[in-house]
Amino acid sequence: MAQTDDQKWIKLTTNGEWDTHTVNLKSGTNILYWRTTGILVGGKMVKPVLLRNIQIEGVAYTSECFPCRPGWFSSAPGSSSCQPCPRNTLSNKGAASCTPCPDTQYSHEGWSQCKERPPCSEKDYFQIHTACDSEGKVSHTHI
Repeated sequence: MAQTDDQKWIKLTTNGEWDTHTVNLKSGTNILYWRTTGILVGGKMVKPVLLRNIQIEGVAYTSECFPCRPGWFSSAPGSSSCQPCPRNTLSNKGAASCTPCPDTQYSHEGWSQCKERPPCSEKDYFQIHTACDSEGKVSHTHI
């Protein structure tokens, strides 16, 4: 849709006042450019154009999708966000889901690789004492 002259050209202001000019953009790619024309003032050519602010409002647009980084995923193609893989899972770049780590390995949320589980040590075990039974004996269990 072609713009009218009223929409295309910014109106001149007097006494150095600021003015707002709004242009409605089409969906898709738009190219914004401006050109100044000189004005003869007292025998001297001047280009009295000052831009204070250019503001673009609306829905964000990108011309390409970016794959989720390793350790993150998006189950919906073209989604605007990625989710971290849950604990004990991993993913490659651009994954639609996360893959479980092997039983001997682990990962934290958002990790892109699984690591070998360290062997258990004495610090990883503790004793549970049961209450006395009818014979007055206590049972010890190591967990």
